[in-house]
Amino acid sequence: MFRNWMFPRTTRQPSLFSEMDRIYNEVENLVGKRSTAREFPPVAVWANGEGAVVIVEIPGIVPGEVDLSVAGNLLTLRGERKSRDKTLGAQSRLERTSGAFSRTLELPFQIEAGKVAARSENGLLAISLPRAEADKPHRIAIQG
Repeated sequence: MFRNWMFPRTTRQPSLFSEMDRIYNEVENLVGKRSTAREFPPVAVWANGEGAVVIVEIPGIVPGEVDLSVAGNLLTLRGERKSRDKTLGAQSRLERTSGAFSRTLELPFQIEAGKVAARSENGLLAISLPRAEADKPHRIAIQG
């Protein structure tokens, strides 16, 4: 139907976004709820001008079996959560995932690789990542 400024709409048409939401909700109801999957291992990152601290949740994983590497401003974690399914017998529900994982985090600055420290306690891995001296801002004195 031809519409312009002379023929305003008299009935409200659904917007594209509301129509997409309606379709998405219908599909969600047919297929099931949204996936709650998230990246593993979960992390928390705090950064300031001096560096960053990354806390990684690795319950049930031996800290020595986690491989950490730093290159430029990237921190990479690799490891494997081994399955206990065979030792426990039959299962009726499995919410704990197993298998190899790899996660790379990009920080907003270069990391001083030689000064990175990592400590593990109670399933949490704390990684201290100092900012590279060359990447820190330097104050410049103005002559005159």
